[in-house]
Amino acid sequence: MVLVCGTSNEGGGVRVVEGAFSIYINPCTLPACIAACKNVLKDKFKSASCASSPPATGKFCLCL
Repeated sequence: MVLVCGTSNEGGGVRVVEGAFSIYINPCTLPACIAACKNVLKDKFKSASCASSPPATGKFCLCL
């Protein structure tokens, strides 16, 4: 699952782009989630959190 969101205001010279993606980790623990996100994003890492998917299918890590 990949979710990408972004905004851009080219006319004013301001460009802000944000994105989020998920990594399947079961069980998801916050330390493991943070480590996985930092490994992928390096210095662009902002935050990480664990979330549950529909019933009985496990957990995943959201990276920003």
